Amino acid sequence: MKMTAALTLAVLCARPPAFPGPQDLRHATGTINVEVPVRVFDDGRFVGDLSPQDFEVFEDGRPQKIAALYIVRGSDVRKAGTGPAPAEAGWPEPGPGRTLVLQFQLGQPDPRIDEVLDDFLGRVLGPRDALIVITPRATYTLEPEAPVRRSVTGLAREVKARVRKDLAAEGAELRRLAGDLRDIENASPGPAERLARMSEIQRQIRDRREIDPRALRRLAAELKARDGRKLLFLFYQRETVRAASPAASGGDSNEGLLTDWAATEARRAPTVGAAEIERAFADATVTVNFIFVSRSGRDAAGLDVEVGPGRDHGAGSGAAPRPDPKGGAADISAGFFAPFREMAEISGGVALSSANAAAGFKAAFAATENGYILYYEPDDYRADGRFREIEVRVKRPGCRVAHRAGYFADRTAAGPRG
Repeated sequence: MKMTAALTLAVLCARPPAFPGPQDLRHATGTINVEVPVRVFDDGRFVGDLSPQDFEVFEDGRPQKIAALYIVRGSDVRKAGTGPAPAEAGWPEPGPGRTLVLQFQLGQPDPRIDEVLDDFLGRVLGPRDALIVITPRATYTLEPEAPVRRSVTGLAREVKARVRKDLAAEGAELRRLAGDLRDIENASPGPAERLARMSEIQRQIRDRREIDPRALRRLAAELKARDGRKLLFLFYQRETVRAASPAASGGDSNEGLLTDWAATEARRAPTVGAAEIERAFADATVTVNFIFVSRSGRDAAGLDVEVGPGRDHGAGSGAAPRPDPKGGAADISAGFFAPFREMAEISGGVALSSANAAAGFKAAFAATENGYILYYEPDDYRADGRFREIEVRVKRPGCRVAHRAGYFADRTAAGPRG
């Protein structure tokens, strides 16, 4: 729906947005260029003085020729190293602007989300950037509409109002289901029927808290068709499911069944960690950042754990939140930490757990706002649809590198034309 001439917040639930078609990788000479967003850190600090000669890139273990290198600082992208301008040298060039995605998979409004949106719209979003905001109820987009945009204050007010409304509606539905659970505990049917009815409501709660793998695949496909850099910040809230009391379960035997069921639900592996989804986001050059809103408040900043295995930026490592059924409740959301950590890692992003959504966003954005964009020419490109694994190394000792894990060789948007 059109809000003003300068602002379109379009509801996209019923129909995905009509993005432009993916780029053809080939130019007149048949050259393929693969785009690789790369971040390089030394002891947690971004290394911003590298040249093309400092990098090595491998595809399926074979060394490749680097065609171009750009350095990224916030919304500014410039050629790295000395030499002629990209157009004069025939270098491939990144698309203008960015597509920034904020997904709030939360079960209730959180004042910290207002802080996230204020910071994002006031400091991060540039005039050439597109914004996609996803809630459990709707998806909204804001396309670049230069030279005039609505004031930051007005835009923030409108976006915050829509997000709060959607999260409040989702919270009301979750509270209704929780009330149904309490009513069933006091109902007259026998223990077996109570157990069955409670299991059904708990399933409904769990299904509302899960993220649809089909929606993730669709989002990855839509973002793949867009030019420029793409960053996803996914906020997922810790959630518990109520288990029955001994009185409601009808005795020790059924209490054991419910306890076992709750523990099983907490350990259940979500379907979102499927390899094809992880690879889809890596293929689309989307940097995924996962903020698990833990509400634990272990320190003043609210930051508990920042996960940094493999190609992450080395700001530390830690264990994912562990399911701990206690006091008649089972944590059904902790299992999401591991698969989304994998999605972040395979796309070159970060995953962290934070009791403070605003602090978590700032930490994730600070870790990903600076970097490089590297292009290379595969020495033996074949459009066979296979996933090609990418490895980027830096010759400078002590550096750690984060980058996309690979791409599908399918003639589509692995990178721009040269």
